[in-house]
Amino acid sequence: ERVLARLDLARFYFAHGMGFEALSILEHVSKALPEIEVYPDFLALRGGARLLTGRVPDGMQDLSHESLKEQPDVVLWRGVGAALLRDWKASGELFDLSIDAFYGYPEPLRTRFMLLAVEAAIATDSDKAASEWLARIEEKEYPVSAKPAVRYLRGVLYSKAGHAELAEKLWRQVARGTDRLYKIRAELALVDLGVATKSLTPAQAVDRLEGLRFAWRGDDLEFDILRRLGGYYLEAKDFKGGFAVLTQALRLFPSSVQGTTLRGQMVKTFHDIYMTELGGDLSPIDALSLYTDYKTLIPAGEEGNDVRRNLSERLVDIDLLDQASKLLEDLIKNSTKPEEKARTLSRLAGIKLLDHKADAALALLDQSQADVATLSQEIKDERQLLRARALSETGKYQEALAVLPAGSGQSTLLLRADMALRAKQWGDATKALMELVGPPPKAGAALREEQAQWLIHAAIAMAQNADFTGLDKLASDYSTAMDKTSKANLFHVLTRPEKMTQMKDIYAAQSRLTEVDMFRGVLDSYRKDKKN
Repeated sequence: ERVLARLDLARFYFAHGMGFEALSILEHVSKALPEIEVYPDFLALRGGARLLTGRVPDGMQDLSHESLKEQPDVVLWRGVGAALLRDWKASGELFDLSIDAFYGYPEPLRTRFMLLAVEAAIATDSDKAASEWLARIEEKEYPVSAKPAVRYLRGVLYSKAGHAELAEKLWRQVARGTDRLYKIRAELALVDLGVATKSLTPAQAVDRLEGLRFAWRGDDLEFDILRRLGGYYLEAKDFKGGFAVLTQALRLFPSSVQGTTLRGQMVKTFHDIYMTELGGDLSPIDALSLYTDYKTLIPAGEEGNDVRRNLSERLVDIDLLDQASKLLEDLIKNSTKPEEKARTLSRLAGIKLLDHKADAALALLDQSQADVATLSQEIKDERQLLRARALSETGKYQEALAVLPAGSGQSTLLLRADMALRAKQWGDATKALMELVGPPPKAGAALREEQAQWLIHAAIAMAQNADFTGLDKLASDYSTAMDKTSKANLFHVLTRPEKMTQMKDIYAAQSRLTEVDMFRGVLDSYRKDKKN
């Protein structure tokens, strides 16, 4: 009898929405009489009380017991639980199965539950059903305390139907009211409407929402405020501000059902900042800072590698070679395809050479030497060129010659000429340069500008080597063609130095020859990723 009396008291509290009082009694009864937990009536009562006190998962466990599944009242309460968990689809379906059960509850529970049904219908774009639920609320006298909620939700339906002015009117009424929950929700809706109708810019929306940021703490509404605020920061191109707010939302609400979706949106936005026009106005320095601060948002797999490639190119463009190198090191670590990894490593070695770090380039090439056998011949030749250049920069001319790839491709000849010039091996330099130039053009044909420059270098090398026979032949074979280039005068000075007044020009050209970087154009090609 004592237990029954306590259960009756718990039912009384529960019927009046006093969840904590009801649950306290039920837990006391459960401790005193553990076997009562198998009774459907007890489970239904405790499940409902748990929902009222915010212990939603525990309540849903009670209400999902096999013995309760067909009871209309329990179906309704499971709908309430699903709504509290923001499982709007399940909630809407359960509410539709238990319409009659709503009318068995006194106020304010009936209206409270029907408002959840409206929310579920709106969330699943069942606007007709939402309107019908609102009509059910309004067909009878309902608590004054629910009026802000009804007006707010009616405004949502107006907005979805394209009646922005009617929606705004209702939301402004609610925003001027004293119900804190719906006052804030109405303010959020007004900001969204303002941006949608272009009466507010994203930056102005940020200012409005910053005022709401600390107005509501600790539940899904705070998450919604932060989500919207972060989104408007991003729309205003304040990417750091946006990601900071959204990261805070995920940190404060790690179990939010919207968390996974929000993080996915953040990752996509991060990708788009680097790979589309979205981040086009970001300076390379700001792009690097954003990347460094929010590395955790780099997409997985190839999309993330594309971000690293793009940013590394932007950094190389402004000669931030150390920072670009770190990105390429990340790219190498995250590459799963051997050929692609080898290309990136070659690019990194090339950038080290651009940065005059020959020893670092050699170390990179050495550490991956074991993988060379599986690579294509193109990449093998590329690596040999880079190794030869690095050895040449460290003064090891003969070692560099030994590793040059076979053949007479332009890159190989350029490097061969460059190495010989650096080592003052004038005969070797002349031979490589003349191979680059090729045979004299046919009568009337012009030389390309680069051929003309190579001929100038060859003439200086011949002069340094006292190869006057070679200079005479050079003048005989190429003078006519050189006359059509911008290097004509210098060529004639170098190949026909009869007047002593011209000797100062010759000495000046000769003194600069060892400073010429014949291979620079090849190295500069590593500024851009060959995949892009």
